[in-house]
Amino acid sequence: MAERFKLSAAVYIVFMRDNKVLLELRQNTGFEDGKFGLVQGHVDPDDKTILDAALREAKEEAGVDIAPEDMELRLVGHQNIFLPYIDFVFVCRKWTGEPCNNEPDKCKALRWFELDALPDNIIYNVSEYLRRLPQQLQMIEL
Repeated sequence: MAERFKLSAAVYIVFMRDNKVLLELRQNTGFEDGKFGLVQGHVDPDDKTILDAALREAKEEAGVDIAPEDMELRLVGHQNIFLPYIDFVFVCRKWTGEPCNNEPDKCKALRWFELDALPDNIIYNVSEYLRRLPQQLQMIEL
């Protein structure tokens, strides 16, 4: 019998402040190192919901607490660039604490960028997700 197709899930958090987005410069991860991405991570088996995963990743990577009602699911994407994933992209405009680099072994720096002036070295699907943010909730395939 053929092995059943497996799809992993990831969450992405778009921290927005003054029309700027917070990006992290990846390092030592083995995936897109040297490129900017969002605060993001895998959905873990212990996460009860996708939202729980996003709240956990925000705390783990950026050191901030977010109330569930301050997270807005804006995009759901399917990508098979390296491995098949379904991505859940949340926008957050309110949080407690100042975002900081909580994982310096995996993140070289955190920086704020204007949405219309993103860096050239940005992960492809992250660039696409940010480009589509002004649109309504949608499912996109990369």
